[in-house]
Amino acid sequence: MSHSPYTAEQGISRFEAVSTDLDQAIHSRLVLILSALESGDVQAGLAYIKGLIGKMSRNPSDEWGNNGDHGDDNVVSMHNVKPAQLGTKTSSLPVTIYTLGRFAVLKQGKPLQFRTKAQKKPLDLLKVIISLGGRSVSKLHIAELLWPDSEGDASISVVNTTLSRLRKLIGKEAILTESGRFTLNPELCQVDCWDLEKSLNAIKTNDHDKKDASEFVRQALVYYQGSFLAGEDDGWSVSRRERIRSRFLHTMAHHGQLLMAEGDCECAITLYTKVLEIDDLNEEFYINLMRCQISLGRVAEAMQVYQRCKQTLNETLGIDPSREVTALYQIMTENN
Repeated sequence: MSHSPYTAEQGISRFEAVSTDLDQAIHSRLVLILSALESGDVQAGLAYIKGLIGKMSRNPSDEWGNNGDHGDDNVVSMHNVKPAQLGTKTSSLPVTIYTLGRFAVLKQGKPLQFRTKAQKKPLDLLKVIISLGGRSVSKLHIAELLWPDSEGDASISVVNTTLSRLRKLIGKEAILTESGRFTLNPELCQVDCWDLEKSLNAIKTNDHDKKDASEFVRQALVYYQGSFLAGEDDGWSVSRRERIRSRFLHTMAHHGQLLMAEGDCECAITLYTKVLEIDDLNEEFYINLMRCQISLGRVAEAMQVYQRCKQTLNETLGIDPSREVTALYQIMTENN
């Protein structure tokens, strides 16, 4: 049996032509499919089609995504993430160092107090050690970064002196030295960016297990409170900052796509909303948040997301939303 092929757009058009009697959630899902296929995102389009088939195969009396049962407690646990939790999180280690969204050092749970600006260099040394990975950091490399005008024995001497001052602040054993290299002792020091990395690794390892992965996502959202060493503009901090930010956003985006593919738009909405509270310039999260709202029939909310995206980009960067975001908005307005 032969049949003539037709384009994706023609297929969606034919589908829409017979969907006038379907409920708003199904019609909204069709808008999502059309948007994804028109933008060339075939994988997302297939995921939305899968969700639409699931919707149509259920009891018509069911309210898709709004029946009061989300299948598990992931939505509740994600909503319970609060920035204040990080500040009240107790550590079993003597030294706690915050680098994400702020820089603070706690010893035995109490913030270090500095009476003068003389402690700036010891803290800069601590920041550099963490920025360079915190493990087996070359003393020579540190000297080049913090004291570029010093040479030879003079640069090594000033590093040693600054190390001694840092150890007086956080403890001698907090910084280990071996063969001219420094290591922040993981048995004595808890660092938020290290905890974040562990959570991101666990998300990747457990992405096949939705419940476990969602718990590690919750942890990552607690740890990532903002940019690494925000306000520092030295190259050693900027490069680390971008690597952490990029990996965090990539992992959250990937997990969000998995939730959307499974039809769990409620959890995906919570995730995207939390991420945008931290980083409100990433259009990928705006458009996926809009798609999730549309898939649940919440077109008005999706339009509000677009307006927030447009206002944020205009005020912060002086630019308009991308064509992909604008195209989805136009589809919404035409079909609303």
